Parts: sequence; structure tokens; C-alpha cells
Amino acid sequence: MTIKPEIFKAALALSELGFNEFCETAKVDKSRVSLWQNRKEMNGRPINLSAKTFQKIEEVFSNRGITLSEDGVSYIKGLRILNGRDGFRQMYEDLYKTAKNEGGEIRVYNGVSKLVIDGLGASYVDMHKKRMFAIRDKINSRTFVERGDNVFFGNQYSHYRWFPPEHFNRRAIFLYGEKVAFVDFGEEIQTQLHNDKDLAETIRFLLDLAWEHIAEEIPKS
Repeated sequence: MTIKPEIFKAALALSELGFNEFCETAKVDKSRVSLWQNRKEMNGRPINLSAKTFQKIEEVFSNRGITLSEDGVSYIKGLRILNGRDGFRQMYEDLYKTAKNEGGEIRVYNGVSKLVIDGLGASYVDMHKKRMFAIRDKINSRTFVERGDNVFFGNQYSHYRWFPPEHFNRRAIFLYGEKVAFVDFGEEIQTQLHNDKDLAETIRFLLDLAWEHIAEEIPKS
């Protein structure tokens, strides 16, 4: 889809990203996008962006719950598909905001430490640990990790238990508030984020059963 500069500017305002930050996140040519959004010309011709650049622009907005059309911008309702590291981080941003504002239950199943750290980036993980520690009294967080995984990077705010390795793969479940995220750690991370109270309650019930009857207490070192 070809995006009009006016639509881009409206979406940028909703995203709360600065122009420079947006271009860095989307990995697009800042100078060319700037010329395009301001309807500048080069050699007497309007500046156009490639289909690949438009795709990158749409993806960054989609990761923030914003959809674009020829008529304007709006927030995405229901199921959202978040792509790449940026999308995975946006899910974590939503998790933190929900935990900070509402408190409540958090569940992470198949939270393979290496996959999560690689997906978020070590510096982001360090930042997230500090802010979650600050609100630890507002939440009840449980994390299932594979038996033998001893990283426990969130152990200052979450309870950890081991789970049998035969049940683990490159997919994980994150549950918080009324939302459930299914994360596929493939060649590129893809996150399916469902805003569905009934689904969240069902997944929470099943994970809590597994916590009580299958998950293993981790031996104290």
C-alpha cells in the first residue's frame, strides 16, 4: 500500500516516536523519508519511497497497534501480529505498562533464557529487570523454564520452576492482564498478541495446574 505523507505524520504522532527514532527502528533512509514526508522534489520530480520501505514503515506502526489506510490511521483491535525484535520489545513494553498500572498475574511458559535475552537484547533485559523489580509487590509472576536452565534473570520479581525438557520448543507463552502472547522464536521472532479475557483466563488456569502438578521446585544451590 502506498502511504500518503499526511497519513505517515498522523501515525507518527500516535506512535509517540520521534522522527529520528522511528527511522532508526524501521531501518529506513532518514534523509529520503524526510524529503518524502515534506513533499520535496529532486531534479524536479517528487520523492517516492520503495515498496520495501513502505513495508518497513507499516511494520513499525503495526508493532505499536497502529494500522494505516489511504483514509487515515486507527488502532488495531483484537489479534495483533508483532514482527521481529521491535515487535517482541513492544509486547514487553505492553506487559510492563499493564503490570505497572494494573498489577496482577503474569505467567511465562517456555521462557528459555537464551532465546528471550537474544530476542530482546542484553541491555534491554537489564533495563526491564530494574523496572520490574521496582513494581514486584504489585504482581504475582510465575516463569516456567526448562529443567537445567539456571539463568533466572527475572528471579528478583518472578517465581521460577523447572519443566520437563520434552515439552519445550522454540515457542513460548506470555500471559498478563487480559492478554496472551504466543511467541515463535524462528529465524525472525513473531508474536501473536491476543486481547481476549476468556482466552487469558483459560491459559492461566491450565498453566497454574501445570505449576502445581508438573513443574518442579528448583533445588537450592
